[in-house]
Amino acid sequence: ALDANSLDDPSQRERSRHLDKLIDDRIEAMLEIEETRASERGNAASRLLSTEIDDAATARIHALIEDMSAAEARLLSERTQRDLQDSSWMRRLLLVAALAIVALMAPVLWGLVRQSRGRDRAEHRLRAIAHSLPGTVYVLRRTPAGVATFDFLSVNAVEILGIDRDEALRDADAARQVVMDEDRDRVRAAVARSASDLSALEVDFRITKPDGTIRWVRSSGIPVLLANGDVVWNGYLSDITPIKQTEQALREALQRLDDAHTVASLGDWTCDLATGAVTWSPQIYQMLGRDPALGPPDLAESVTLFENGAETIAEAFFRAQETGERQSYDLTARLANGESQTLQVFLLPHVDATGTIVGMRGTIQDISSRKAL
Repeated sequence: ALDANSLDDPSQRERSRHLDKLIDDRIEAMLEIEETRASERGNAASRLLSTEIDDAATARIHALIEDMSAAEARLLSERTQRDLQDSSWMRRLLLVAALAIVALMAPVLWGLVRQSRGRDRAEHRLRAIAHSLPGTVYVLRRTPAGVATFDFLSVNAVEILGIDRDEALRDADAARQVVMDEDRDRVRAAVARSASDLSALEVDFRITKPDGTIRWVRSSGIPVLLANGDVVWNGYLSDITPIKQTEQALREALQRLDDAHTVASLGDWTCDLATGAVTWSPQIYQMLGRDPALGPPDLAESVTLFENGAETIAEAFFRAQETGERQSYDLTARLANGESQTLQVFLLPHVDATGTIVGMRGTIQDISSRKAL
């Protein structure tokens, strides 16, 4: 065992070999002493000499063992010291490596931190902008099964839709419930079409607010198809009631004007000089008893319909182009039922942005009753 523990030191290996020899000599001496004692032929002097030899051999063995133990203790101390030094060096090496890694990773980590902070600030700004807009910004998600949820809804949803924002975020059906029954199918069809072909969502509909008022709302959104099959719209809800009211007022005004034209037997027309295309208002067709499906008459029909019409119209058009001023003239129309009408025509040159006359437009009025007076 001593030899195995001392293989790393030459002096210890030499002591071990010396110890093996001393032990072998001691064993041989013991055998000789036993033989002497057994034969009882040795005298007292021989036995004394054998004992002294035995004691001396034992003493040498003990001395060598103590020497080896002391050397082993010294070697163990040296190994311990070296291990401590190696451990300290390894710790320093690991510390240096860790510092190097930190030095290399610090810019990357700092960049990631700044990027994360930048995203947070950008998201905060976007949310602040969304909440400050007059309309309602929304993110609507629709699963392949047709289940709709709001991922985001700006705070003024109550102003546009008249519903609680948190309630709508919990259940998107709350937003559908405020849509008037007459418009729900149209809204549902528009959403389904947008999800199917990923086209922009644009739909107007009416809602009923809790106080009973009816408002027009426009939903505009851009769809995105996700990997899991969900379709997400980033969109905007706006109250377009004033626009709808203006459109309605314009329609009513046009209707009143149309009624006035009918009562006054007055119609309007246009003519594109480049193409020769002519348009008539419904009142002109009605005055002349002509089917609107036929459209305005061509030159050949005009010669038949109006007495001296071609010459009169050409002269008025020429003067208008030359002077740029309004022209007027009378025409006599021969109706299909054999009756005649006297028509007063006003025309005004139509100019484009460059000041070039590109067409004519004007009115035609039946003044037969006035002429009869």
